[in-house]
Amino acid sequence: MICPNCGSSETNLDKGYFSPNLYEGYSYLSTILKTKDDLLKFRDGQSECICKNCGIVFLSPWLSISQRNEIFNKQKRVHNSGWVGLENSLMGSSRLKLQHVAYTLLNRAIAKLDQRGLVVTKYAEFNCPFSGPRLYTFSQTYSFTARLTALKNSVFKGNETSFSSSIEKFFLRLNFFIFRILIVLKYLRISVNKSDEKVKIHNFLENSDLIVANSSCFWSGNCVRFNSTCTGLSNSLLFKEVVHVGAASKLYDLIFASNVLDHVDNPTSIVETLLGFSKALVVQVHTKRSIGYQHLYALNSGFFNKLASRFEVINLGIINSANGYSEQGFLLIKMK
Repeated sequence: MICPNCGSSETNLDKGYFSPNLYEGYSYLSTILKTKDDLLKFRDGQSECICKNCGIVFLSPWLSISQRNEIFNKQKRVHNSGWVGLENSLMGSSRLKLQHVAYTLLNRAIAKLDQRGLVVTKYAEFNCPFSGPRLYTFSQTYSFTARLTALKNSVFKGNETSFSSSIEKFFLRLNFFIFRILIVLKYLRISVNKSDEKVKIHNFLENSDLIVANSSCFWSGNCVRFNSTCTGLSNSLLFKEVVHVGAASKLYDLIFASNVLDHVDNPTSIVETLLGFSKALVVQVHTKRSIGYQHLYALNSGFFNKLASRFEVINLGIINSANGYSEQGFLLIKMK
């Protein structure tokens, strides 16, 4: 089997690395298997490949570009957990379990960079706008009313010139009005029992950018709500600027990639590209027990250890989040 990440033929078959949860993996499995019996057989005997050259783990059989487009452009057009994260941020940072893990990993990375005399002033996040530390600090910094107002302004600012009729505008306003009522009711119920724990907010997060890259195994422009893509909505809500990876002209001190490196076509290439205009990179990944079939790659210490000849690689440790998921972080620093 040829590794889709590095092109090496030095791969070993393995099994049991990815979660056999059929609900999580339905999109992947339904593109290659047609009956329930086939699904069950695949679940019990599915194989993964581990590349000896780059250390990555990938699903076998590998999906073609057309099959990947079937998943991320048709079957699963929207990354639901990202939008749920945005909703939770309105109700308070205590609801942001995965983003809290991301913020913890960011603090660990900053401590490591401080030891090396590297100060972070220019910061960006990669690809998913609602899974990293920036959303967590947005929820920490502003009041409930201010957060809801900021979202409303971002929704309608991004749609000022996109309506073809007044009817479309009416239904968007009605949709957001209903959404706002539901959020207020949820907030009132939650705030009675739980308050947010305040944390130190890093100043550089307020002026951060979002770096985006095209991929056949990521939602990207198909991830739409309130008539806006997630990246377009976050441009005014969370980030100063959204920049395509191929057009990046700034030099950043740190970029954070939270659970997105396993959703690019070539993770090694993206790491090299991002560290071409950033001094350091934090990568948050799922651990073994948190990977489902919708992740075509698994990134573990074996993958990052293979990068140690070109970058300084620091394991930031494993964090078990309150919702049962287990996350791990790695800090990559460009060698001088």
